[in-house]
Amino acid sequence: MGTTGTTGPVARRLLRRRSPGESQRGFTLLELLIVIAVIGIVLLIGVPNLLQVVRQSRMIGYMNEFQNQLARARQEAIRRAVPVVVSADLDNQRLFVFANVDGDPNLEFNPDDSVPFRTADYEVANLPLPAAGSSQFLYFHSPEDASPEGPNMVDGLSVDGDGDRVAVFESDGSIRDVGAFRIGDNAERNFFEIRIEPAATARVELRKWYVNPPFGTGTSAFYPRGLDVDTGKNLWKWY
Repeated sequence: MGTTGTTGPVARRLLRRRSPGESQRGFTLLELLIVIAVIGIVLLIGVPNLLQVVRQSRMIGYMNEFQNQLARARQEAIRRAVPVVVSADLDNQRLFVFANVDGDPNLEFNPDDSVPFRTADYEVANLPLPAAGSSQFLYFHSPEDASPEGPNMVDGLSVDGDGDRVAVFESDGSIRDVGAFRIGDNAERNFFEIRIEPAATARVELRKWYVNPPFGTGTSAFYPRGLDVDTGKNLWKWY
């Protein structure tokens, strides 16, 4: 059979050749520079905001875990019918919790490995303060103090034999003396208070420091999470 002298659409596409003056259009140098500039602006705006969100999430996550450890301390006191002591361990940069099985009035940790577990003082929990790289990220720190680990890093609570203030949960679930632990970030701008009161129920509440809030009396203080009932403004502000 001879050829008809015509070709089908597929063959025509295969046989088609680009004309000498025809070229495939790409990005020009100017267009590439514009794209790079736009990406740079987006990163300049977005990265700091993202880092701030990550930083806030780390702080909130730690404070929530701090609250969990206090709840655990209270539960252990009720379950084992012994006082449980919570302290800010500055030597090891951690929250330290132990059961005061021997009833030491000085509230000192006196473990004894030679006796069965829980028949002498034993560790209930410890929560290290988080670090950021090679440096500390959070400290026991009150905004009322010029530097971390000042006299106001713990407010109220009980006093142990060394003169340090500690939280003591009794076997009935109450707190011996009400008060709070205070923690600040390494930028010394954001501060939290974990307050335990009233004594009977040992309720734990997380509060954040607000500098000169634009509502009420405008007094700098620690405020719980939520909105001001008078102005509708957020009681928490990040710095």
